[in-house]
Amino acid sequence: MSFCAMLSLLLLCAAPSLQSTDPVHPDLVDFTPRWRQAMGECGVAALAMALVEGDEVVHRVTLGRRDPERELPVTKDTLFYIASATKPYVAFALAQLAEQGKVDLDAPVKKYLPRFQLADAALSASITVRDLLCHRHGLSRGPIVLLDAYTGEITEDRYYHFLATLQPARRVVYSNLHFTLAGRVIEAVSGQPWREYLKEHVFAPAGMTRTSGYADWMYAQEDVAFPAVFAGDQAVRAPHKSDHTMHAAGGLGTSIDDFTRWIRLQLGRGEIDGVRVLGPEATEKSWELLSTSRDDADFGPTEGFALGWQRGSYRGHLELRHGGGYTGSASYVCFLPELGLGLAVLATGGQGAGGLCQLVSRDVHERLLADDQVVDELPALLERARAARKADDKRRAAEAAAPAAVLQLSLPLASYAGTYRNEWFGTLTIAARGAGLVGHLGELALELRTPMTDGLRLGGQGAPDSEGHFVLADGKVLAVELDLDGPVRFTR
Repeated sequence: MSFCAMLSLLLLCAAPSLQSTDPVHPDLVDFTPRWRQAMGECGVAALAMALVEGDEVVHRVTLGRRDPERELPVTKDTLFYIASATKPYVAFALAQLAEQGKVDLDAPVKKYLPRFQLADAALSASITVRDLLCHRHGLSRGPIVLLDAYTGEITEDRYYHFLATLQPARRVVYSNLHFTLAGRVIEAVSGQPWREYLKEHVFAPAGMTRTSGYADWMYAQEDVAFPAVFAGDQAVRAPHKSDHTMHAAGGLGTSIDDFTRWIRLQLGRGEIDGVRVLGPEATEKSWELLSTSRDDADFGPTEGFALGWQRGSYRGHLELRHGGGYTGSASYVCFLPELGLGLAVLATGGQGAGGLCQLVSRDVHERLLADDQVVDELPALLERARAARKADDKRRAAEAAAPAAVLQLSLPLASYAGTYRNEWFGTLTIAARGAGLVGHLGELALELRTPMTDGLRLGGQGAPDSEGHFVLADGKVLAVELDLDGPVRFTR
């Protein structure tokens, strides 16, 4: 670790561990130094966690810096992107609409979305809204995710074009597509964009003033945590979401204070601060097991999916949970309704951020619920973090020692710069920068390499693993062909 990074870590460790207004649980206060250590070794820039017992927040910790470029602390109001932890909110909204008689969760999706069509016509007619909310049929399509979550160039025509070629897995498979469809159902039956519906009918009555589906608003706020990755020992900002790339499968930001209100709403069986947002029966039904899957056991034994929630148990107690992860951000929320306990964790950082959320969750669970051998996840987490850091250092050293890449281009560099378009995948822009090329696919930044004459290889955070080539004729660049779900031509 460099001297500057060590000094920064020492300063963070010397800073107060809890805000003066943070509630403190006497059984958990000693975990703060441990979590700080894990942050330093796992490449985590910011962390916020809170524990709820019944209708009360009984412990809250905020650590690190919310912005790698400024010395600003994390607070209870700091906004974090929560990625896939959005999904239970969308399911809750549909449960609310079902309770009002505006949607039938057991009706075919096609009833509400006439354009809904898969490659399998029979299944297209039978898949229900409830099927979507528990990932029952394994609907997944890479180009839709690319356009929805990364490039921001999704349109309804593109969405349904790719959907029509989808071959279902015909088994329970977790997928964003289920919830981008669910968001469209909300819009069809309510007449409002999904995030406006949530804002008006869930967030406002529940008092969630720091929860939003609008990234442009979120990142314009003063108290916001920017996604972060590490270059060596230095945290740097990672690209963040925009309104164009926020979608119903992963399109919310929230604060730790609002995240605990979400837990209190669940533990209150749809009621918080005397305000009824969803009926108690409908709330409890949303926790029932709907589909069986044991593929993901990161946080303990898994049964499968309820209405948007992953359902499992912890030491024999029913637990509903969901996590979220995206470049530079991680989140985790869970609650045990039989015990009236809930936990929320938010973080920014590299690959270790999700692991740290898991560590915090496991630490709290084991301290409060274990009555025999306590499971300690820290040694394994630190071992993985050190191995990842070592691999990164080795990669950077190899890159530094390698000879400078030679551009394999048959025309002058400026000849390749320009705008290229494809009807279904959107806009590819290429620019000459210094002695090389850079690009954007919609809002997704690309690193472009030319490993062979007029060949092309994509790189960069979030970029699809793809190769292709420039199409030339008569001394001009006419198009770019990339392997994106098969050969795709972007024409100039």
